[in-house]
Amino acid sequence: MSSSAAGAATVQPSDNRGPAIQVVQILMIVIAATSVILRFIARKLGGVSLWWDDWFILAASVFSLGINTINFLGVEYGMGKHLKYIPDHGMRYLQTLYALELVYTAALALAKIGVLLMYQRLFGINRMFSLAVKVTIGLVICWFIGVEVATLFQCEPVYRLWMPRTPGKCFAIIQFFEGAAIPNVITDVIILILPQPIIWKLRLKWSTRLALCGVFLLGALTACASIGRLVSMLEFGSTKDFTWDAYAVIIWFSIEPPIGIACACIPCMGPLFRHLPGSPFASTANGSVSGPDGLHSGSFKGISAPPSYGARSERRPSDFDTESLTNLRPGVHSSHDSFCTSRPGSAALRPGTGAGPYELDNVHVRKIDDMT
Repeated sequence: MSSSAAGAATVQPSDNRGPAIQVVQILMIVIAATSVILRFIARKLGGVSLWWDDWFILAASVFSLGINTINFLGVEYGMGKHLKYIPDHGMRYLQTLYALELVYTAALALAKIGVLLMYQRLFGINRMFSLAVKVTIGLVICWFIGVEVATLFQCEPVYRLWMPRTPGKCFAIIQFFEGAAIPNVITDVIILILPQPIIWKLRLKWSTRLALCGVFLLGALTACASIGRLVSMLEFGSTKDFTWDAYAVIIWFSIEPPIGIACACIPCMGPLFRHLPGSPFASTANGSVSGPDGLHSGSFKGISAPPSYGARSERRPSDFDTESLTNLRPGVHSSHDSFCTSRPGSAALRPGTGAGPYELDNVHVRKIDDMT
Protein backbone atom coordinates (compact mmCIF):
# COMPACT_ATOMS: atom_id res chain seq x y z
CA MET A 1 0.00 0.00 0.00
CA SER A 2 1.38 3.42 -0.92
CA SER A 3 1.96 6.08 1.68
CA SER A 4 -0.72 8.23 0.08
CA ALA A 5 -3.32 5.49 0.48
CA ALA A 6 -2.30 4.82 4.06
CA GLY A 7 -2.59 8.44 5.02
CA ALA A 8 -5.36 9.57 2.68
CA ALA A 9 -7.50 10.76 5.55
CA THR A 10 -4.73 12.89 7.06
CA VAL A 11 -3.08 14.60 4.07
CA GLN A 12 -2.54 18.31 4.57
CA PRO A 13 -1.81 21.15 2.12
CA SER A 14 1.26 21.94 4.21
CA ASP A 15 2.78 18.47 3.64
CA ASN A 16 5.91 19.08 1.60
CA ARG A 17 8.89 16.84 0.88
CA GLY A 18 10.30 19.37 -1.56
CA PRO A 19 12.94 20.88 0.77
CA ALA A 20 14.37 17.43 1.54
CA ILE A 21 14.58 16.71 -2.20
CA GLN A 22 16.39 20.00 -2.75
CA VAL A 23 18.93 19.24 -0.02
CA VAL A 24 19.72 15.92 -1.71
CA GLN A 25 20.22 17.70 -5.04
CA ILE A 26 22.71 20.11 -3.49
CA LEU A 27 24.65 17.25 -1.89
CA MET A 28 24.78 15.35 -5.18
CA ILE A 29 26.00 18.42 -7.06
CA VAL A 30 28.80 18.84 -4.52
CA ILE A 31 29.77 15.15 -4.69
CA ALA A 32 29.83 14.96 -8.50
CA ALA A 33 31.52 18.32 -9.06
CA THR A 34 34.15 17.79 -6.36
CA SER A 35 34.98 14.31 -7.65
CA VAL A 36 35.47 15.45 -11.24
CA ILE A 37 37.50 18.52 -10.24
CA LEU A 38 39.80 16.41 -8.06
CA ARG A 39 40.13 13.86 -10.86
CA PHE A 40 41.29 16.51 -13.32
CA ILE A 41 43.66 18.04 -10.76
CA ALA A 42 45.15 14.59 -10.14
CA ARG A 43 45.62 14.09 -13.87
CA LYS A 44 47.42 17.42 -14.03
CA LEU A 45 49.63 16.56 -11.05
CA GLY A 46 50.40 13.20 -12.63
CA GLY A 47 51.71 15.00 -15.71
CA VAL A 48 49.59 13.04 -18.17
CA SER A 49 47.17 13.97 -20.91
CA LEU A 50 43.45 13.49 -20.55
CA TRP A 51 41.96 10.45 -22.25
CA TRP A 52 38.50 9.27 -23.31
CA ASP A 53 37.57 8.03 -19.85
CA ASP A 54 38.09 11.51 -18.42
CA TRP A 55 35.86 13.11 -21.03
CA PHE A 56 33.11 10.53 -20.58
CA ILE A 57 33.10 11.11 -16.83
CA LEU A 58 33.00 14.87 -17.41
CA ALA A 59 30.02 14.40 -19.77
CA ALA A 60 28.33 12.19 -17.17
CA SER A 61 28.75 14.95 -14.59
CA VAL A 62 27.08 17.44 -16.93
CA PHE A 63 24.07 15.16 -17.32
CA SER A 64 24.11 14.52 -13.58
CA LEU A 65 23.86 18.26 -13.05
CA GLY A 66 20.95 18.19 -15.49
CA ILE A 67 19.19 15.69 -13.20
CA ASN A 68 19.60 18.02 -10.24
CA THR A 69 18.37 21.02 -12.23
CA ILE A 70 15.30 19.12 -13.41
CA ASN A 71 14.51 18.05 -9.86
CA PHE A 72 14.75 21.63 -8.63
CA LEU A 73 12.18 22.52 -11.29
CA GLY A 74 10.12 19.51 -10.27
CA VAL A 75 9.91 20.82 -6.71
CA GLU A 76 8.72 24.16 -8.05
CA TYR A 77 6.02 22.31 -10.01
CA GLY A 78 4.75 20.28 -7.06
CA MET A 79 7.17 17.41 -6.51
CA GLY A 80 6.95 16.40 -2.86
CA LYS A 81 3.42 17.71 -2.38
CA HIS A 82 0.08 15.94 -2.54
CA LEU A 83 -1.40 15.89 -6.03
CA LYS A 84 -4.82 17.12 -4.89
CA TYR A 85 -3.29 20.44 -3.80
CA ILE A 86 -1.37 21.12 -7.05
CA PRO A 87 -3.28 23.56 -9.31
CA ASP A 88 -2.39 21.99 -12.68
CA HIS A 89 -2.85 18.41 -11.36
CA GLY A 90 0.84 17.66 -11.82
CA MET A 91 0.99 18.37 -15.56
CA ARG A 92 4.21 20.40 -15.46
CA TYR A 93 5.70 17.97 -12.96
CA LEU A 94 5.08 15.13 -15.40
CA GLN A 95 6.95 17.11 -18.05
CA THR A 96 9.96 17.37 -15.77
CA LEU A 97 9.67 13.65 -15.00
CA TYR A 98 9.80 12.89 -18.72
CA ALA A 99 12.99 14.94 -19.08
CA LEU A 100 14.42 13.35 -15.93
CA GLU A 101 14.03 9.84 -17.33
CA LEU A 102 15.96 10.77 -20.48
CA VAL A 103 18.78 12.66 -18.75
CA TYR A 104 19.17 10.04 -16.01
CA THR A 105 19.70 7.24 -18.52
CA ALA A 106 22.33 9.26 -20.39
CA ALA A 107 24.19 10.17 -17.18
CA LEU A 108 24.29 6.57 -16.02
CA ALA A 109 25.44 5.19 -19.38
CA LEU A 110 28.20 7.80 -19.72
CA ALA A 111 29.46 7.06 -16.20
CA LYS A 112 29.55 3.31 -16.87
CA ILE A 113 31.39 3.76 -20.16
CA GLY A 114 33.83 6.13 -18.44
CA VAL A 115 34.67 3.45 -15.87
CA LEU A 116 35.08 0.81 -18.57
CA LEU A 117 37.37 3.07 -20.61
CA MET A 118 39.45 3.61 -17.47
CA TYR A 119 39.75 -0.18 -17.20
CA GLN A 120 40.81 -0.29 -20.84
CA ARG A 121 43.51 2.29 -20.22
CA LEU A 122 44.83 0.58 -17.11
CA PHE A 123 44.52 -3.10 -18.00
CA GLY A 124 43.92 -3.05 -21.76
CA ILE A 125 47.23 -4.73 -22.57
CA ASN A 126 45.53 -8.01 -21.60
CA ARG A 127 43.71 -9.00 -24.79
CA MET A 128 40.99 -11.06 -23.15
CA PHE A 129 40.33 -8.33 -20.63
CA SER A 130 40.20 -5.74 -23.39
CA LEU A 131 37.65 -7.86 -25.24
CA ALA A 132 35.54 -8.22 -22.10
CA VAL A 133 35.59 -4.44 -21.62
CA LYS A 134 34.50 -3.83 -25.21
CA VAL A 135 31.66 -6.34 -24.93
CA THR A 136 30.48 -4.70 -21.71
CA ILE A 137 30.60 -1.27 -23.35
CA GLY A 138 28.45 -2.72 -26.13
CA LEU A 139 25.94 -4.00 -23.58
CA VAL A 140 25.77 -0.60 -21.90
CA ILE A 141 25.24 1.15 -25.24
CA CYS A 142 22.47 -1.29 -26.20
CA TRP A 143 20.80 -0.75 -22.80
CA PHE A 144 21.09 3.01 -23.22
CA ILE A 145 19.59 3.06 -26.72
CA GLY A 146 16.75 0.72 -25.75
CA VAL A 147 15.77 2.69 -22.65
CA GLU A 148 16.06 6.08 -24.36
CA VAL A 149 13.94 5.07 -27.34
CA ALA A 150 11.30 3.48 -25.12
CA THR A 151 11.24 6.57 -22.89
CA LEU A 152 10.96 8.96 -25.81
CA PHE A 153 8.00 7.12 -27.31
CA GLN A 154 6.28 5.79 -24.20
CA CYS A 155 3.14 7.65 -25.25
CA GLU A 156 1.55 8.23 -28.64
CA PRO A 157 1.40 11.17 -29.01
CA VAL A 158 4.26 12.03 -26.66
CA TYR A 159 2.38 14.82 -24.87
CA ARG A 160 -0.29 12.37 -23.77
CA LEU A 161 2.04 11.59 -20.82
CA TRP A 162 1.22 14.94 -19.19
CA MET A 163 -2.15 15.42 -20.93
CA PRO A 164 -3.84 12.07 -20.19
CA ARG A 165 -7.18 13.08 -21.74
CA THR A 166 -5.54 13.34 -25.15
CA PRO A 167 -6.63 10.49 -27.48
CA GLY A 168 -3.87 7.93 -27.84
CA LYS A 169 -2.08 5.33 -25.76
CA CYS A 170 0.84 4.88 -23.35
CA PHE A 171 2.57 1.71 -22.27
CA ALA A 172 3.27 0.92 -18.63
CA ILE A 173 6.43 2.98 -18.16
CA ILE A 174 6.82 2.12 -14.46
CA GLN A 175 6.86 -1.59 -15.24
CA PHE A 176 9.27 -0.91 -18.10
CA PHE A 177 11.72 0.90 -15.84
CA GLU A 178 11.44 -1.90 -13.30
CA GLY A 179 12.49 -4.33 -16.03
CA ALA A 180 15.21 -2.02 -17.37
CA ALA A 181 16.72 -1.81 -13.89
CA ILE A 182 17.66 -5.50 -14.05
CA PRO A 183 20.24 -5.24 -16.90
CA ASN A 184 21.39 -2.02 -15.26
CA VAL A 185 22.25 -3.89 -12.06
CA ILE A 186 23.81 -6.73 -14.07
CA THR A 187 26.22 -4.37 -15.84
CA ASP A 188 27.05 -2.80 -12.47
CA VAL A 189 28.05 -6.23 -11.16
CA ILE A 190 30.10 -6.99 -14.29
CA ILE A 191 31.95 -3.69 -13.91
CA LEU A 192 32.70 -4.58 -10.28
CA ILE A 193 34.04 -8.03 -11.11
CA LEU A 194 36.09 -7.24 -14.24
CA PRO A 195 39.32 -5.90 -12.67
CA GLN A 196 39.44 -8.21 -9.66
CA PRO A 197 41.25 -11.22 -11.26
CA ILE A 198 43.97 -8.99 -12.70
CA ILE A 199 44.52 -7.17 -9.42
CA TRP A 200 44.90 -10.45 -7.52
CA LYS A 201 47.52 -11.64 -10.03
CA LEU A 202 49.77 -8.72 -9.16
CA ARG A 203 52.62 -9.63 -6.83
CA LEU A 204 51.96 -6.82 -4.43
CA LYS A 205 51.65 -7.04 -0.70
CA TRP A 206 48.43 -8.73 0.31
CA SER A 207 47.29 -5.56 2.09
CA THR A 208 48.03 -3.50 -1.01
CA ARG A 209 46.07 -5.81 -3.28
CA LEU A 210 43.22 -5.70 -0.81
CA ALA A 211 43.33 -1.90 -0.86
CA LEU A 212 43.28 -1.85 -4.67
CA CYS A 213 40.33 -4.23 -4.77
CA GLY A 214 38.57 -2.08 -2.22
CA VAL A 215 39.02 1.01 -4.37
CA PHE A 216 37.44 -0.66 -7.39
CA LEU A 217 34.74 -2.32 -5.29
CA LEU A 218 33.53 1.12 -4.24
CA GLY A 219 31.42 0.79 -7.36
CA ALA A 220 29.21 -1.50 -5.29
CA LEU A 221 27.68 1.69 -3.95
CA THR A 222 26.31 2.36 -7.42
CA ALA A 223 24.86 -1.13 -7.61
CA CYS A 224 23.23 -0.59 -4.21
CA ALA A 225 21.71 2.65 -5.48
CA SER A 226 20.39 0.80 -8.55
CA ILE A 227 18.78 -1.81 -6.32
CA GLY A 228 17.37 0.90 -4.06
CA ARG A 229 15.79 2.61 -7.05
CA LEU A 230 14.30 -0.67 -8.25
CA VAL A 231 12.79 -1.39 -4.82
CA SER A 232 11.35 2.12 -4.58
CA MET A 233 9.77 1.77 -8.02
CA LEU A 234 8.18 -1.53 -7.03
CA GLU A 235 6.71 0.17 -3.97
CA PHE A 236 5.64 3.16 -6.05
CA GLY A 237 3.41 0.87 -8.10
CA SER A 238 0.22 2.40 -9.43
CA THR A 239 -0.14 5.22 -6.92
CA LYS A 240 -2.48 8.05 -7.77
CA ASP A 241 -0.75 10.59 -5.53
CA PHE A 242 2.38 10.37 -7.67
CA THR A 243 3.80 13.81 -6.84
CA TRP A 244 3.96 12.78 -3.17
CA ASP A 245 4.77 9.08 -3.46
CA ALA A 246 7.54 9.57 -6.04
CA TYR A 247 9.75 10.95 -3.27
CA ALA A 248 11.89 7.82 -2.77
CA VAL A 249 12.14 7.16 -6.52
CA ILE A 250 13.35 10.71 -7.15
CA ILE A 251 15.92 10.45 -4.37
CA TRP A 252 17.39 7.28 -5.88
CA PHE A 253 17.32 8.82 -9.37
CA SER A 254 19.32 11.72 -7.93
CA ILE A 255 21.85 9.62 -6.01
CA GLU A 256 22.84 6.91 -8.48
CA PRO A 257 24.75 8.87 -11.19
CA PRO A 258 26.77 11.12 -8.81
CA ILE A 259 27.79 8.10 -6.73
CA GLY A 260 28.88 6.33 -9.90
CA ILE A 261 30.89 9.38 -10.95
CA ALA A 262 32.57 9.63 -7.55
CA CYS A 263 33.47 5.92 -7.57
CA ALA A 264 34.94 6.32 -11.07
CA CYS A 265 37.10 9.25 -9.94
CA ILE A 266 38.49 7.88 -6.68
CA PRO A 267 40.98 5.46 -8.34
CA CYS A 268 42.45 8.47 -10.17
CA MET A 269 43.25 10.51 -7.07
CA GLY A 270 46.54 8.86 -6.10
CA PRO A 271 48.67 11.99 -6.74
CA LEU A 272 46.45 13.87 -4.27
CA PHE A 273 46.50 11.20 -1.56
CA ARG A 274 49.89 9.50 -1.81
CA HIS A 275 51.48 11.66 0.89
CA LEU A 276 48.68 11.20 3.41
CA PRO A 277 49.82 9.11 6.44
CA GLY A 278 48.10 5.76 6.53
CA SER A 279 46.78 6.06 2.99
CA PRO A 280 46.86 2.78 1.00
CA PHE A 281 48.16 4.84 -1.91
CA ALA A 282 51.10 6.01 0.16
CA SER A 283 51.77 2.64 1.76
CA THR A 284 53.21 1.18 -1.42
CA ALA A 285 55.66 4.00 -1.89
CA ASN A 286 58.35 2.40 0.27
CA GLY A 287 58.28 -1.21 -0.77
CA SER A 288 59.18 -3.39 -3.69
CA VAL A 289 56.97 -5.89 -5.40
CA SER A 290 57.68 -8.60 -7.90
CA GLY A 291 55.91 -10.53 -10.58
CA PRO A 292 56.04 -14.17 -11.60
CA ASP A 293 58.68 -13.42 -14.21
CA GLY A 294 61.08 -12.42 -11.44
CA LEU A 295 61.00 -8.73 -12.25
CA HIS A 296 60.76 -6.22 -9.44
CA SER A 297 59.39 -2.73 -9.51
CA GLY A 298 62.27 -0.34 -9.25
CA SER A 299 62.82 3.35 -9.10
CA PHE A 300 61.04 4.17 -12.32
CA LYS A 301 62.09 7.79 -12.16
CA GLY A 302 65.64 6.65 -12.76
CA ILE A 303 64.85 4.83 -15.99
CA SER A 304 65.24 6.95 -19.06
CA ALA A 305 63.01 6.50 -22.07
CA PRO A 306 64.49 5.56 -25.44
CA PRO A 307 64.92 8.43 -27.93
CA SER A 308 62.00 7.13 -29.98
CA TYR A 309 59.57 7.43 -27.09
CA GLY A 310 57.75 10.28 -28.81
CA ALA A 311 54.22 11.33 -27.91
CA ARG A 312 53.58 9.21 -24.86
CA SER A 313 49.83 9.80 -24.66
CA GLU A 314 49.34 8.28 -28.12
CA ARG A 315 51.17 5.01 -27.56
CA ARG A 316 49.37 1.83 -28.44
CA PRO A 317 49.75 -1.68 -26.95
CA SER A 318 51.72 -2.75 -30.04
CA ASP A 319 54.41 -0.21 -29.17
CA PHE A 320 55.46 -2.01 -26.01
CA ASP A 321 58.39 -4.36 -25.37
CA THR A 322 59.94 -5.89 -22.28
CA GLU A 323 63.54 -4.81 -22.77
CA SER A 324 63.54 -1.97 -20.28
CA LEU A 325 61.67 -4.04 -17.74
CA THR A 326 64.70 -6.31 -17.44
CA ASN A 327 66.64 -3.32 -16.16
CA LEU A 328 64.45 -3.00 -13.09
CA ARG A 329 66.64 -3.89 -10.15
CA PRO A 330 65.35 -6.12 -7.35
CA GLY A 331 65.03 -4.47 -3.99
CA VAL A 332 64.99 -0.89 -5.22
CA HIS A 333 62.21 1.13 -3.67
CA SER A 334 59.30 2.12 -5.85
CA SER A 335 57.99 5.60 -6.42
CA HIS A 336 54.23 5.52 -6.27
CA ASP A 337 51.77 7.43 -8.40
CA SER A 338 48.13 7.03 -9.19
CA PHE A 339 46.26 4.61 -11.38
CA CYS A 340 45.48 7.47 -13.71
CA THR A 341 49.10 8.33 -14.43
CA SER A 342 49.21 5.45 -16.89
CA ARG A 343 48.77 6.00 -20.59
CA PRO A 344 46.31 4.15 -22.80
CA GLY A 345 47.55 0.64 -23.41
CA SER A 346 50.39 0.92 -20.92
CA ALA A 347 51.31 -1.85 -18.54
CA ALA A 348 50.34 0.25 -15.55
CA LEU A 349 48.87 -2.70 -13.71
CA ARG A 350 50.05 -5.53 -15.90
CA PRO A 351 50.03 -8.88 -14.10
CA GLY A 352 53.47 -10.31 -14.01
CA THR A 353 55.33 -7.03 -13.65
CA GLY A 354 54.24 -6.22 -10.14
CA ALA A 355 53.61 -2.70 -11.38
CA GLY A 356 50.60 -1.78 -9.34
CA PRO A 357 49.68 1.87 -9.09
CA TYR A 358 53.16 2.94 -10.19
CA GLU A 359 54.36 5.41 -12.78
CA LEU A 360 55.45 3.39 -15.81
CA ASP A 361 55.68 6.23 -18.28
CA ASN A 362 59.46 5.90 -18.43
CA VAL A 363 59.40 2.18 -19.15
CA HIS A 364 59.58 1.46 -22.87
CA VAL A 365 57.87 -1.81 -23.75
CA ARG A 366 57.33 -3.32 -27.18
CA LYS A 367 56.33 -6.90 -26.82
CA ILE A 368 54.39 -8.66 -24.12
CA ASP A 369 54.82 -12.42 -24.24
CA ASP A 370 53.23 -13.34 -20.93
CA MET A 371 49.80 -11.86 -21.66
CA THR A 372 47.36 -13.32 -24.15
